[in-house]
Amino acid sequence: MYSKRRVLEAGRRVLEAGRRVLEAGRRLFAVRMSLLAVMMISVSVILYGCSVVDTDIERKKEVDYTIAAYEDVPDEVKKIIEEKKENPFSTVISDRENTYIVVGYGRKNMGGYQIKLKDIYESDTDVFVRLEFMGPDMKSENGEVQNDCANGTTEHYPVIIIKTEYTQKSVNVMQ
Repeated sequence: MYSKRRVLEAGRRVLEAGRRVLEAGRRLFAVRMSLLAVMMISVSVILYGCSVVDTDIERKKEVDYTIAAYEDVPDEVKKIIEEKKENPFSTVISDRENTYIVVGYGRKNMGGYQIKLKDIYESDTDVFVRLEFMGPDMKSENGEVQNDCANGTTEHYPVIIIKTEYTQKSVNVMQ
């Protein structure tokens, strides 16, 4: 027959195994909850970044601006353009007098791209910039494909630098 001690020892082992299973279940639950939290945060960030801009916002005034040449902007602006130019980006840089709205479209393998500023205005809380990015005219008059890579120019980084008076308002770029 079974001794009382052996039964108690077996019972303790079963309890210990049960505790280990319970602890493993708690850890698995914690991992699943952590993954769920990360997924929820990721979706929130993505949705926040992909916000819809209401184009019926009341215009308070047109914004005075200048399209600045790369050579005419402060070194800080040039440095940021050089750091980010490989990929599409938009950024706002301000000094004490001016705000620079910089939009880049990443590396292109041919020239001829154009960035057109279609509109810039402000509301009570925001500055709105509407741009149009146009690809190169790839066909000549006789219908042949044009590619200035053959001319020795292989890398282009289309960027527009819009210089305005200093503002602390949020800038929204629409394309």
